[in-house]
Amino acid sequence: MEKALALAAEAAAAGEVPVGAVVVRDGEVVGEGRNRIIERGTATDHAEMLAFAEAKSIKPMVETMPMSQVNEALSVANLEYHGSVRVRHLVEVLFNDVTPEVIAARVKRGLNGLKVAPYYGCQLVRPDYGFDDPENPRSLDLLVESLGAEAVPFPLKNRCCGGSLA
Repeated sequence: MEKALALAAEAAAAGEVPVGAVVVRDGEVVGEGRNRIIERGTATDHAEMLAFAEAKSIKPMVETMPMSQVNEALSVANLEYHGSVRVRHLVEVLFNDVTPEVIAARVKRGLNGLKVAPYYGCQLVRPDYGFDDPENPRSLDLLVESLGAEAVPFPLKNRCCGGSLA
């Protein structure tokens, strides 16, 4: 983790979105990278992509299961999955269902004096899920402010970090 944080600091110093990544196999770092999108002028030089490229033959860690296998596992608890779950981001739930006003009313120890630069990336509000403006998102800013902190302007707040390409 320290290496990934150091790589993120290097990326930030180079004017990139501060993301660093390491690939570890059997306790040994076999790949590392930091964002180099601006530096190289390419859309694919994300930290994760560079780390995986250096590590070369990485086997997928996650396998998908057919719904029949999922339901077989769930049957032990008398549960069944029908594929109809609406997946929502936690920020959307906090912003729309709980609301910043309710959060503000329930805060016991506010974050007064703390300045926060919310980072949305490209996946929180894109594609347009309808709960925030993809070009100028404000939901995280308002949630941060509901906790008593100051949301400071961050011009890269909706810039892609490349995580979806990993």
